Amino acid sequence: MAGDMFVAALIDCGLDLQVLENELRKLPLDNFRITSEEVKRGAIRACHVAVHITAEGREQTEDRFHDHQSSHSHSHGRSYRRIIETIRRGQFSPGTEARALAIFRTIAEAEARVHGTSVEEVHFHEVGAIDSIVDVCAAALAVELLGISRVTCSAIGIGRGVRRMAHGEVPIPAPATAEILLGLPVRRTEVEDELLTPTGAAILKVLVDDFHPCGDLVLQAIGYGAGTADRADPPNVVRAQLFRVSAGEDPCTSRETITVLETQVDDCSGEIMGQARQLLEDAGALDVLIQSVQMKKNRPGFLLTVVATPDKASHLEDIILRSTSTFGVRRHDTQRRSLERQVVTVHTPLGGARIKLGILHGEVIKATPEFVDCDRLAKASGISLIEVMALVERTFRENR
Repeated sequence: MAGDMFVAALIDCGLDLQVLENELRKLPLDNFRITSEEVKRGAIRACHVAVHITAEGREQTEDRFHDHQSSHSHSHGRSYRRIIETIRRGQFSPGTEARALAIFRTIAEAEARVHGTSVEEVHFHEVGAIDSIVDVCAAALAVELLGISRVTCSAIGIGRGVRRMAHGEVPIPAPATAEILLGLPVRRTEVEDELLTPTGAAILKVLVDDFHPCGDLVLQAIGYGAGTADRADPPNVVRAQLFRVSAGEDPCTSRETITVLETQVDDCSGEIMGQARQLLEDAGALDVLIQSVQMKKNRPGFLLTVVATPDKASHLEDIILRSTSTFGVRRHDTQRRSLERQVVTVHTPLGGARIKLGILHGEVIKATPEFVDCDRLAKASGISLIEVMALVERTFRENR
């Protein structure tokens, strides 16, 4: 998947290209146009989207499946900071802007790690920068324009082998793509080709809420987005499926299934429980709660509650059984509803700090500064933590 393939799949699901392009015209860019056409990749009919960029009087179409692989090698072009300013000047809704900024931040951070530089030093060559801005903003807009409240995805298929790029031969997935995939479920394939670009990976990392499907949904539309290369086996397409909930039901698309593990112990020390908590958190528990309780025979004890995604529950059960004195763990699945979350960096006079956004129906309804960053700025500046957190939140709201 690449960024244009994601957008094309949603257009094939019913997104109006003209409405999308009208929204994209809010960007302070006047040298691009978007076209779509029906193509075949192997035996699959799909939608192919192209962004045409006019530069120095010549119209160019960027090869989307190599996006960002050579971005750092160009000293002339658009810096990450300039791209962020361009997106902010687009005057999109808060939700769309937050998604677009988070996607670009994810790409820039990966490029910076690969090349051993800072995010601020990452540059995108001129054509690629415009192309990427349109792709990323289109992906962020598409979710809002279709009224999508939740995105789920299967494990991400990745190719194998090596590919020659601007920096020479590199393994597949390319270094920046691999960095973005950290922490995401992947599925290795036998395809000796690049199946995922950095932009595609960043879109998935930011937009996907859950890598487990919801149940009891009604399939409403299916769309196929085609890549530029005419590969037939497997077809060079990405499939999007649009679901709606059954009438009268709570929208599953705003909820997810989680697993709750519980056990009580009355013969464990605080040190053992503390170590167990650390092991559980390191293994991917969503939350770990330890409460003091009164147990049988008037013994003081602990109630350990662990919240996890279903795929990690069994492993976390093993950790509980091995690291505490319990002989059994209770387990049940339940539903939880969460706000869409994005993390953006706010640049204040004291330095940069991350802020976590809570988004409901495309609207930012919560903005919480990250404690660790604010604590660092407070210690460095001598200003109280309360004042630093207020400054970060105020700076974010002023620059929206």
